[in-house]
Amino acid sequence: MIRSQDVSTLQRLIDEIPCAIFILNSNGIFIECSKPCLNVFHLDNPDQIIGKSPEIISPPFQRNGKNSNEEIKKWILLACQNGSVTFNWDHKRLNGDIFPAKVTLSTSIYEGETCILATVIDNTGNVLEEEIEALINGNPYALIVLNPDLTIADVNPAFSRISGYNREEWISKNLSDFTILKRDGQTVEEAIKNKKTVSGKIIVQFPTGIRHMEYSYIPVFDANGELIKIYDIFADQTDIFEKLHESETLISENPTSIITTDINGNILQFNNSFLDLTRIPGDQLRTMNLADFKLLSREGATFSDALNSKNPEKGTMLVDFGDRIKVLEYTYLPVLDVNNAIQCDKKQ
Repeated sequence: MIRSQDVSTLQRLIDEIPCAIFILNSNGIFIECSKPCLNVFHLDNPDQIIGKSPEIISPPFQRNGKNSNEEIKKWILLACQNGSVTFNWDHKRLNGDIFPAKVTLSTSIYEGETCILATVIDNTGNVLEEEIEALINGNPYALIVLNPDLTIADVNPAFSRISGYNREEWISKNLSDFTILKRDGQTVEEAIKNKKTVSGKIIVQFPTGIRHMEYSYIPVFDANGELIKIYDIFADQTDIFEKLHESETLISENPTSIITTDINGNILQFNNSFLDLTRIPGDQLRTMNLADFKLLSREGATFSDALNSKNPEKGTMLVDFGDRIKVLEYTYLPVLDVNNAIQCDKKQ
């Protein structure tokens, strides 16, 4: 508890402190404020706030959805009960701008009465600790936090689920302790050297099995350019890789002629059955577009129809392959991503 019988001395003291300081009476009304309050809250003079409640410098609701007025009463009560309390708060400048702050309320004797000394630190530009924790632990992607020496500072639950390792097993271990079977992309050392995020793909041996993952190293530096930490984020692509491998096997061994194109009709892949049908060398097929085939007639939907509908489209066509003419039944099968955008188009 802070005690002062010398009002002028206390005012000089709080004016010298670089953060905003308010004094509130027992009813929660501002009775004094320090000079830094003018800059932090964009006040022209103290009279704009003296005699008013903290509601004037708070938005109606906090980011957690709770009513600011009710929360103010709660924190003042806790300060009176415990002598001091510190919490994070969304404040509002008089121009309407809302900013994050760290607030400390302490009981004090001012002019013979028990009052509340409120210290406000502007956290604009700083991510709050609980937000960082929520981003790490609630992140669906596997995440490792590395120290500057590349020892592991923390891992999130998603990493434990994917890898099969307990969190405690890997704290203080080194990134090099992972069994990496294959890497395609830049290293964490390159991320640190170039001071930018780098990405790539790796195949790792975990207790849960071999995982195919995309990774990103995100180095974090302080205002002086010193490395603070590195975030290593993984997107597990194992299920997708296995499905693609299964799909490629089904296509390559399918007796039906199948080709895969991009959205412009450029041929990306084809199976042996399609090679037998066209009798065109594989190297040549990889340079071709659907428009390069000599189409004599068609009954049914076009390639553009499939792109527009994003649904399977069928038909019959007559194609001249040079040494022979073939009547073919076909189906366009658009392949969509999670955003319902076409990734490629299969034709069989």
